Amino acid sequence: MSDDPSDDSIRAFNEALDSGKPLPEDASQEARDMAEMAALMRDAAHAPSAERVAAVKQRLQLRRRPSWLVRAGVASAIGAAAAMLIIVLQRPPEPTPLPTPEAKLMQLQADAIKTHDTKTAEQALDGYRRDLVRLPRFSAAEPTYAKVDDAMNRGDTATARALLLTLVETPPRAIAANDRDVLRRDALARLALIDLRDKKADAALADAERGLALGQSADMLTVSLLIVRANAHRELGHTKEEDADIDAAMTLLERMLDAILGEP
Repeated sequence: MSDDPSDDSIRAFNEALDSGKPLPEDASQEARDMAEMAALMRDAAHAPSAERVAAVKQRLQLRRRPSWLVRAGVASAIGAAAAMLIIVLQRPPEPTPLPTPEAKLMQLQADAIKTHDTKTAEQALDGYRRDLVRLPRFSAAEPTYAKVDDAMNRGDTATARALLLTLVETPPRAIAANDRDVLRRDALARLALIDLRDKKADAALADAERGLALGQSADMLTVSLLIVRANAHRELGHTKEEDADIDAAMTLLERMLDAILGEP
């Protein structure tokens, strides 16, 4: 079987997701598999059985190929599935140092993987970042975050860059040492985005790699770093590396879905 699903399979997926339209009797097994995955998304409110979830998730894992996920737009659908399960099943992932992402944020991040739209992905994180610095453990950084946001809104990237570098080099001492790397990762992702806008792909790549070197987990900041690094690779013509980062970002989204479903 080819890595890419047929047009009929994609059509079956979309129809099942939208309306639950039954498949024709002669539909391929591939089309049936994709329709079942869509049905899980559509019927999440009815708390599908663990057996059904496991079966569908196994098929999803087997078909996790960046080539067709990106082209077919299924990346967006995976984001939508995770979002739906967050809202309807209300089974949050294990506690982490970071806020649980909202449904819309997961959707937009998945879309950004498909479209290479770093700007939209970054803007989608604004509310998430505000939630982050409202947590008591990060509140000492809230004034700096507000200044960065103001500078970015005014198009003053020089000021924003200077403030972000301060967060990287000298984060507030009131923040615990093990939490400072969270701020550094976020600041480096934003610095990498500024570099991309300034047509400095090499600098963006370096910033993103520095951020990822500080730690990677199934959280939205890691996804953000992977997306911006993928776009830096894209600007530099590093196709293989770009695909690897896309795959890594998609894998993290899947891991978030696994956590919501309570799977290992």
